[in-house]
Amino acid sequence: MVCFKRFMVKKRGEGLIFISIIFVILIVLILNGAQLGMFAYSKDITNTASREGARAYAVEHSEDLARNQIKEIVSKTLYVNEETFPGENVELSEITHEDQPFCKARVSYNVPVIAPDILKILNPKDPGWGRFKKVTSSAYFLKEYQPEEELDEE
Repeated sequence: MVCFKRFMVKKRGEGLIFISIIFVILIVLILNGAQLGMFAYSKDITNTASREGARAYAVEHSEDLARNQIKEIVSKTLYVNEETFPGENVELSEITHEDQPFCKARVSYNVPVIAPDILKILNPKDPGWGRFKKVTSSAYFLKEYQPEEELDEE
């Protein structure tokens, strides 16, 4: 009880300063939580888009279909413009592993940072975090067998 007595002494303005400090810390924690949520959600969506794109590429053997599938998933679920999801953020390729053909889809998304210059409060010379942070996901699927008659038609 003795150690708490000094905190019970009322000093003019002490409560206001205490509330101000707690308020700033609370705002920073809320912003960090929201940013972490944005990163996690964007990572989940890019993971889903890369899996669907690799699956479409492996089954249908069409890059256009796979790209359209990826762009549809990302544009329906995330904020998309030329800065967050430019055209070069989708990579499709075929690779061989142990004489098996695989299709790879890699999707990147630039997550907007809520407070890009918040580090400049502590150090004005700090470059900050930038306006965007990149989130990337990749998926691999075994390429499906393509019957000979389909090969002849193409």
